[in-house]
Amino acid sequence: MDKQKSNAFMLKLVGDVSTALAGALLVVGDRAGLFKAMANAGALTPATLAERSGIGERYVQEWLAVMAGAGYVEYDAEQHSFTLPDEHALFLADSESEYYLASLFQSLPTMAAAIPQLVDAFKHGGGVSFKDYGSELPRTLADMNRTVYESRLVKTWMPFMPEVVQRLTDGGRALDVGCGMGVVPLALARGFPAAHITGIDVDAHSIALAKARSAEIEDPQRLQYQQLGVEELPTDTGWDFISTFDVIHDLPDPVAALGHMRRALNQGGTYFRLPACCTASVVCTASRSRWHPVASGWERVGEKNAHAHWPHKPVSSTSSDSIYAARLWLFTRCVPEHFKLAEICNLLCRLGNCW
Repeated sequence: MDKQKSNAFMLKLVGDVSTALAGALLVVGDRAGLFKAMANAGALTPATLAERSGIGERYVQEWLAVMAGAGYVEYDAEQHSFTLPDEHALFLADSESEYYLASLFQSLPTMAAAIPQLVDAFKHGGGVSFKDYGSELPRTLADMNRTVYESRLVKTWMPFMPEVVQRLTDGGRALDVGCGMGVVPLALARGFPAAHITGIDVDAHSIALAKARSAEIEDPQRLQYQQLGVEELPTDTGWDFISTFDVIHDLPDPVAALGHMRRALNQGGTYFRLPACCTASVVCTASRSRWHPVASGWERVGEKNAHAHWPHKPVSSTSSDSIYAARLWLFTRCVPEHFKLAEICNLLCRLGNCW
């Protein structure tokens, strides 16, 4: 046995336990308002933070020790004080900021609570249903990206799709599949006051929470929610814009789902996909042409590289006289070029007959 390798692995396991426990206490501090109380306050002793936050000093002292050990706050041993630097507060203190990342930790209690059901599913099969994760999961999932979508969807991302903007401005119809609590439909309804927006989700609790927020716009009748799976999506009345945000990778049959959405689009309608971690987004517009890769957004993909990887022959639908195109827009966050192209090229190859 390689003792050095064994010791390194032991230290990794111990470090992972420390990180997990620190993540749990980050949730506690976030919900208790401790990060907010530390923001822009400079160096604080446990007693001062307890006074500012209304939390018992003994609890504050233990929490600060863990946060300092994890590197989330800074500790001054001489002054026995703790500081939340502005560079850290940016991601931890303001829940309405698009840079807020404490929300990523909020699902930890819900996920941990489902461990018994997961163990049973591992042993006996059958899976664990979404509702079995508890009533808080829709809210924690929505909060993970809510501020980013509210800040960027209409103002930053939609302008890259001028045809969609024009259709929705003129009163077009948009559908968000897997809408959860309705973050995306609500943002679209606010950004396009004449458009008719619908959100669908298989989870009844999520739909109920989404409906409760409809009153936040002046004309709530424009915003509708239905408890539906994508396979139940009606195709008789077409949509100008269909979107999925962090959804496709969770579906049991992604390719079939894409086919359902393709058939539900109007002629010239657009499908927008934002996958997890914003590695790349795909926008496909139905028209009578060939596959045309178009790169734009935060980071432009080179024309030469794009043409080296994309299929250029026509892709036929179920109708022999119909040839559809996909115009692809890539919105990326510093992802290696080969990864972006490989992911989307793989998606296109799998689409085959369904798109």
